[in-house]
Amino acid sequence: MPTETRTRRARSPHAGVKLRKRTWASGEVTWFGRYVDPDDGKERDENLTRLGYTTAAARRSWAVTKSRALSDRTRELEGGATRHTGKTLAKVVDWYFAHPGARLRPSTRALYERDSESFVSWAKERGVESADELRQEHLVRWREWLASRPKRRARQGGRRGEREADARDLRSPASVNSALRAVKAILNELRRAGLVPHLSSDGIKDGLRLLRTPRPLPDYLRPSEAQALLAACLRHDAETFDITREENASALGRARRLAMLRRAAGNDVPLPRGSTPRYDAAAPFVGFTLLSGCRSGEAEALRWDQVDLEALDELGQRAGEVRLGVEVKTGRARIVDLAAAPTLRQLLSAMKLRAGNVTERPSVFGGKEPLGKGWVKATCARLIGSYGAPPFSPQKLRRTCATALVNSSIFGAATVWRASKQLGHSPQVLERHYAGLMRGVPREARTLEAVLGVDELMSEMIVRLTGGARRQAAAK
Repeated sequence: MPTETRTRRARSPHAGVKLRKRTWASGEVTWFGRYVDPDDGKERDENLTRLGYTTAAARRSWAVTKSRALSDRTRELEGGATRHTGKTLAKVVDWYFAHPGARLRPSTRALYERDSESFVSWAKERGVESADELRQEHLVRWREWLASRPKRRARQGGRRGEREADARDLRSPASVNSALRAVKAILNELRRAGLVPHLSSDGIKDGLRLLRTPRPLPDYLRPSEAQALLAACLRHDAETFDITREENASALGRARRLAMLRRAAGNDVPLPRGSTPRYDAAAPFVGFTLLSGCRSGEAEALRWDQVDLEALDELGQRAGEVRLGVEVKTGRARIVDLAAAPTLRQLLSAMKLRAGNVTERPSVFGGKEPLGKGWVKATCARLIGSYGAPPFSPQKLRRTCATALVNSSIFGAATVWRASKQLGHSPQVLERHYAGLMRGVPREARTLEAVLGVDELMSEMIVRLTGGARRQAAAK
């Protein structure tokens, strides 16, 4: 019985790609190339006529090239490559702020949004709209563009907040590095989520290398400057109004006679003229920040339930401590030991006694509400401009505390380790930045007050809080 011979089917020269012809009612003919995208498994059509492939040879050449590209991409995916998403760069950045970025602090989020918006706009202007198209060379070009941008200054004669580019000066390396760090953090999170398939960890690191910046020695207050600052704070807090309406009403006319009757009955005493403070007290906040090493935000938001005045030191003596929770900048709770500055316990004790009901006034320095950054900024400027204080900031006070701790022998061989626990830095960071900065510290100095020479000024501050007599020397 004769065997049947089967006709072998000719193998397509462009496997996976089909050429389709469509004739419209108008008689116009359009050729399409149909294939399955290996990244998402969806069937796609490309209009070859619109792309200019109007001859059979051109369409066949396109189909062969496309077939090879699909085959290569399939092998890459089988080897573990990240699949393309088909999403725009703007959309994946929005995903970041809706998910991982939602956990950022408000100030950090504002900076990240500003810098990422600049990056997405730059990429869109250069035709890189898809997250799948973003590659390392684009990061390198954006870094170069960012470093060559002029600095933006307040517009002279313009409206409030209006700024303009100053072509005479470029952005500082620190400003450029801030933007690079923000975009680097965003892209690394997108890379982990598989939303930027052509970017690797090394590619992001190499493409967004930080600019070299000068590294001066940390600036801190010398002991003489720390003494001048606290003396200025005491003068500031001693400032009073000449006379207020309340003082005038309690000292004149019928109000005065009524006050005298109440005083005879053991009630209210008339207000003496010139007894109303002109400003809120600055000395307790400055003294606490200087000797505790707390960040400004930590001191501003400090509550009485975070202060333990009965905490013991390693010798079993009451030293006091402040417990900071995970709401701090680093997100790592820590204990600020007050053993290195004994007057801080006395200061906080006097403040707590004066505050009265700490349930109604839970904030240590603000009373019912925490201190605001505006108050801190305005008070620092007033102390420097009107009361002769040396130039300082809350950050400089923290650096002064770190310098004094690291370069003293308050805790013997464990000083650097104890300082790291108090300040929230690693011992390596403290030794690298602060060791050797302050010379001539007396070996017998066993407190921060003794290292900085502010014992008497801190004692004067406590005397005023407890209602004791003012020392004329400090008020001059």
